[in-house]
Amino acid sequence: MNQERESEVRPLSSTSYIAKTVLTEQDAIATHIRWKITLLLAARMHESLSDRATQSIRQPEQCSIGKWLLAKDTLQFRGTTEYLAVRNLHTSFHGLMLRIANLLGAGDFDQAERILNSPDPFQNSSSALANAIMALGRRVRRGNTDSTGDGSGEIDPRAVFSQRKPHSENSRKGTGTVESV
Repeated sequence: MNQERESEVRPLSSTSYIAKTVLTEQDAIATHIRWKITLLLAARMHESLSDRATQSIRQPEQCSIGKWLLAKDTLQFRGTTEYLAVRNLHTSFHGLMLRIANLLGAGDFDQAERILNSPDPFQNSSSALANAIMALGRRVRRGNTDSTGDGSGEIDPRAVFSQRKPHSENSRKGTGTVESV
């Protein structure tokens, strides 16, 4: 029976993670977390990533967050410290993910999992990226920019992030529900 189950295991697909469109800072963080979960599951299930997932990791501009960072809706924020921080941390994080993807591809699942669970550099880099994304979201909602946009100084936050209600107190304490993983 175990052999039958093992033969039914399919390679870990990342299509749903790669294809998600980022519209809000919450979407960006959810995408970031889904990638972390994908890598951890691959390590624990002793599976390598699909070619498509590995390609997306190799090219940060091709993942959902990368596409969002390069979209016309973020143009007016590209000169801000918040945008630059997200862009740089995102690129660095892809470097760490590529290291892990290479370990998975080489069958070194234990080392990949050790890196994923290690505070430095992976967890610290992950937290820094999530914090930078939230800081960019706050900048957007404040509606000011230091960028070289159109010069009007007027920003519609909906152009970058759709307006969502703040998380409830329960969800901040970890007692909310998870919508997707």
